[in-house]
Formats: sequence, structure tokens, C-alpha cells
Amino acid sequence: MLIPSIFRRRGGHHHGGAGENIEAGLRKIAIVGNPNVGKSVVFNRLTGSRVTISNCPGTTVDVSRGKAAFGGVPVEIVDTPGMYSFSPITEEERVARAILLTEQPEVVLHVVDARNLERMLPLTLQLIEAGLPVVLQLNMMDEAEAAGINIDVEQVGRALGVPVVATVAVTGRGMEAVEQALLKGGRTDKAPPSRHGRDLEGAIVRVSGMLRADYGISRRSVGQLLLDADPEVTETVRVSEGDGFDAIRSVVDEVRAGYGQPLGYILSMELRQAVDRILSRVVTVGERTGRRFVDRLSRAMMNPVTGVPILLLVLYFGLYQFVGVLGAQTLVDFIEGTVC
Repeated sequence: MLIPSIFRRRGGHHHGGAGENIEAGLRKIAIVGNPNVGKSVVFNRLTGSRVTISNCPGTTVDVSRGKAAFGGVPVEIVDTPGMYSFSPITEEERVARAILLTEQPEVVLHVVDARNLERMLPLTLQLIEAGLPVVLQLNMMDEAEAAGINIDVEQVGRALGVPVVATVAVTGRGMEAVEQALLKGGRTDKAPPSRHGRDLEGAIVRVSGMLRADYGISRRSVGQLLLDADPEVTETVRVSEGDGFDAIRSVVDEVRAGYGQPLGYILSMELRQAVDRILSRVVTVGERTGRRFVDRLSRAMMNPVTGVPILLLVLYFGLYQFVGVLGAQTLVDFIEGTVC
């Protein structure tokens, strides 16, 4: 369970409690991203062996923390659990968002798989809309290049308004540039690159304009989470806004009633459309440059016309001839007749 208020005011940290900076003066960096994008490799590259792993209080979710020094500047790095969206569904996502909101890192390093930007940039847009200081790391660039995916990294940065670094974390390629970007900090001085349809955009502006408390993230983001019926955010807003909450809830209910689908679904689809518009300008797909034989073999094995003969060949030579004839007959006869 999260603590009652999932928000903390940005600007300054308390020290000594669980989840706070280990030492006064440490800059905090949070690594976020989907599972299986190389977050742990990035974390290990940045921290080396100075790592502690602990359960997030009240959960069974492990959180890794480590120390590093970039250009002589001491930092604490938190490897958050995998998250797909700023609107959490799983316990891991709730813990990851709670870390971002309660610990309020100076920089949020969003690690993504460069081969699957269409699935991962929606979270980037949500982080930017929340006003968080984001650095975007396009990891696994070697595999993207081998698949013929060409990404204009500079254009991605211009479109999003945040620093973008291309890396291959397993080999260390680009990691020095990541450290430099983290030292400079993420930028949040540009308007969010995603805008929704006129009616929904107007509803977001209307709801966020009614908020008066300081939530540590943008009121626009809080307004979207209210429209998305996020229970934790709704409770926090109820407590923070006091008597003004009833009017806010009335507007949220009115907006929801005007749509035939859940607003969370609509917001998600429009985020994906915003990502598609960005990718159409920054990504091109050419001819694959690597793993051609492996790719052709994979396609052949999935095609019934060629897959069945391949299966029969594997069974005959791999199972019958190798195991049955060579192993069970030839080698057994040799061992029994010659060795023994």
C-alpha cells in the first residue's frame, strides 16, 4: 500500500526515512521503463557493485539502489520496478510511480527498447506531461540497426523537448553520454508534445484549472489521472482540495458521462496517435543488415509448407540418427565391445 498522499512537493528532500536520499547532498536519479529493456544492465553500468536491494515498505516488490559519481558529482540511483504506464495497474507500477512522486528525483532516466518505440514512448509522453525532468535513453540500438530501423536521435529530442541518448548498454556504447546527460538534467521547459482532441483537451484544461493544491507534478497530469479514475490520485486530491473537491468531482463525472468509452482508454489511444505522429517524422525502416539467415530460417520454420519438412528433418537426423543410431547403437556397441 502507498502512503496516504502519493505526492510530495518538488524542490528539496528530507533525509533519513525509508526511500529518502542515503546522504545529504546526493542527487537522486530514477531509472524507469518497461520490463526487458535493459534497465538492470544500465543500472549496473552506472553503479558498479555499490548496490543495495530492499523491499518497498508494505509490498513484496524489490527496489535496487546504488551510488555513483559522475564527473565528481555524487549521485544515488534508484532502479524502479518495470512500468508500462503512469496510470498503474500492477503493484510494480504502483511502486514505481510512488517512487517518482514521493522521492522526486532530480532526473528521471527513461530506458526504452529502440526497436519498439511505438509501445514505449506513450510512457515518455506521460512523464513529460507530468513535468518530470526526463532523459530518454534509446537502448538496444544495435538490434534496431540490424532490423533496419533508422532513428534520427536529434529529431526525437526536438520533438519531445528532452535530452535523448542512443546506447547499447551491454557493450557500454553511449553510456558515457548518458552520464553527461544525467549531470545536465532533464528538461521540462517545453509544452508537452501530445495534445488530445478538442473536446477532451478542453475537459483536461477545465479540470486541471480547478486544482489549487501543489502536487509536485503538473496539474494537467493530475487532471488526466482524475479523468482516468485513478483511485490514489482521486483520494489525494479529495484530501488536498478540501471543500473544493465536490465541484471538481462534479465536473469529472460530467465529462465521463459524455463519452461512451472509459476515458482511460481514450486517453491511451490518443497518446498512441501522438507517438505515431512523432515516429512518422523520426523513424524510417530500411533493409535488415544483420541476422538475415536466422530471420529467414525463423520465417521458414513458422510457415507450414516449409516448417513441416524442417521438423521431419530435425526429428530424423537429430533424434533418430544422432540419438537412436549413433548414441544408442554405435557408441554403446563401441563401449561394450572395445572399452569394456
